Amino acid sequence: MSDGAVYYALYRGDELVDFGTMGEIVERHGMTEEHVRWLTFPSVHRRMGDRGLVACRVKDEGED
Repeated sequence: MSDGAVYYALYRGDELVDFGTMGEIVERHGMTEEHVRWLTFPSVHRRMGDRGLVACRVKDEGED
């Protein structure tokens, strides 16, 4: 994963729905980049709880 790309994981509750770069997720799910970024916000995670779709930015081991 240390190719410089930023990866995201999409979850619905505890279920992993998808994993990939922003472009891959946008293409596969028909979302905009803004929507995927919005899904990463902590306020969205609190609002959606276990029932909605949320995204997490996946950090590389050497990344802060």
